[in-house]
Amino acid sequence: MKMSSLAQELHQEFMHDSTEYCCYCGDQRSRFSCCGEVHFERYSDMDERTQQEILSNEIEIYEKATQ
Repeated sequence: MKMSSLAQELHQEFMHDSTEYCCYCGDQRSRFSCCGEVHFERYSDMDERTQQEILSNEIEIYEKATQ
């Protein structure tokens, strides 16, 4: 699978996902607080730069898993 199509597919999936991420450390919300902060946002609410960072991280994980 080409990385650009994977990125597009992941982006569309994340846009409809209700998972919340910490605004400061980027971890997925799994409890009330992760790094001492309590501000969370969904992928669809993030700015483009932050969305791109998440996509790049997910693609990196995919590449390592498929090697």
